[in-house]
Amino acid sequence: MKFFVALLWALPFFAAGQVLPPAAPNPAPPVAAADSSAGWELRLDYEARTSYLGREYGSHAYSLNPQVSYSAANGLYGRLEGLYFSPVRPGYVYTSLELGYAGEFTDNWSYSLSGSRTFYAERITKKDSVLRNNLEAYTQYTLGPVALGLDYNFLFDHFQAHTLGLNLSLPLEKAHWLGFDKVSFTPAAELDWGSSLALLRFGTLATPLDQNFAKIDQPTLRLVPLAYEFSFPLEVQRGHLALNLAGHLLAPLRVRGETQAPPSFGYLSAALILRLPAKPAE
Repeated sequence: MKFFVALLWALPFFAAGQVLPPAAPNPAPPVAAADSSAGWELRLDYEARTSYLGREYGSHAYSLNPQVSYSAANGLYGRLEGLYFSPVRPGYVYTSLELGYAGEFTDNWSYSLSGSRTFYAERITKKDSVLRNNLEAYTQYTLGPVALGLDYNFLFDHFQAHTLGLNLSLPLEKAHWLGFDKVSFTPAAELDWGSSLALLRFGTLATPLDQNFAKIDQPTLRLVPLAYEFSFPLEVQRGHLALNLAGHLLAPLRVRGETQAPPSFGYLSAALILRLPAKPAE
């Protein structure tokens, strides 16, 4: 089971201010290639500040994101995840189910295709979860030490929207070092685009600026640049257990309807990961 750390922040943004339902944290990267063996991955992600395409959601709000995924030897995979979010204390927000297929065109060129459905624990208003469905296509090409990824998402329910993320990463890995089976460091940078209605994926818009931006482009699907995102994840693994610590820097871009770009900010995240083969090694 191969999980490429490609820094997929995908999808649109929300700005500060507590509204319901909140946006999702930065999702775990999709499976980017099939492997010769099947396996499970259980993980718990923590983010010190919940953001969405360069815009902070909540007043320095943190989030907890439990996930369980399974990758089959033939490339099929599935993931079930939930979100606990609150500026003060965690409250359960939603459950999401994703099913997909991952494969390789060549040894250096991988891809994944998936569909996901978001289910909210509690419906607040009629506008909540108006973009619950998502179709995603992701591809990654490795050229020497550098990996280039392209992530496209089509969101639909009562409305339609789409997003595009272009990311560049430098995977560095060392085996059997400092007492760990594997140590990896994958600095990455991404530029994200989105259409205005993508802001509605998780419900009512957060601020007048966001609402103004959404009204400008309705009902077009025109993509506009939204943010630069930088990540510096360090992961150590011993046996089936891994710990991922990362620093993040988000630099939002000004869009129509905003007098100036929102301020850049940084935050820390952590993930505890358990990877288990479907069959014990003989």
